[in-house]
Amino acid sequence: MNASVADALLFRKVLEGVIHNINTPLNLVLGYVQQLQKNDPDNEHLQKIFNAGLQIDEILNDTYRSVLHRLILQKTEFDLGQWLNEEMTLLHNELAIKHQFRFELVPWQDAPKVKTSSLLLSVCFEAIILKISKLHPHKPLPATLGIKAKNQEILIRIPAADKFDVGKLEDLFGYLKGPMNLMEYQNLETRDLFRFSQESHDGLCTIRIKVY
Repeated sequence: MNASVADALLFRKVLEGVIHNINTPLNLVLGYVQQLQKNDPDNEHLQKIFNAGLQIDEILNDTYRSVLHRLILQKTEFDLGQWLNEEMTLLHNELAIKHQFRFELVPWQDAPKVKTSSLLLSVCFEAIILKISKLHPHKPLPATLGIKAKNQEILIRIPAADKFDVGKLEDLFGYLKGPMNLMEYQNLETRDLFRFSQESHDGLCTIRIKVY
């Protein structure tokens, strides 16, 4: 996980903490107002206080969704080779993955610099790896990872007998076990960021992630 991804996840955690610390006393106030309204249902001032509290809650939720959406799609320039090396370090330390694969990193030359959402790229890459790990839950699966610099592609190769359907992007999010819940963002326009494809040849299934 590169620094920008780690910073984004940390920022999200801090933002959630701030909203939680506001919501806790806000809910107490709203609950107290509702109790008062039982004894004085026609009190317009109490209703105004309650409506204002609901507006504050709506503003907080809208702000959270808006900031998180921009955070996810924020484009930064980074070296694709360095990104993949950092992802490999993460995978080797992820217990849910490290015992499911025998990873081999294929050397590459002149890895390109790309400008895209490194956070969303990491999320989708890790989701694909997690999905592949479901193929053989009881034995390590040989997999090679590499980069095709000319096409700005990340390559994942597994035995063709274990071919699986990459599926729609939103389907991949269901395999993500990290702290970033992207199920709320199934309508993200990711086609301008990267695309998935797969092919079988010479006994190998190649999954491609093309970065634009």
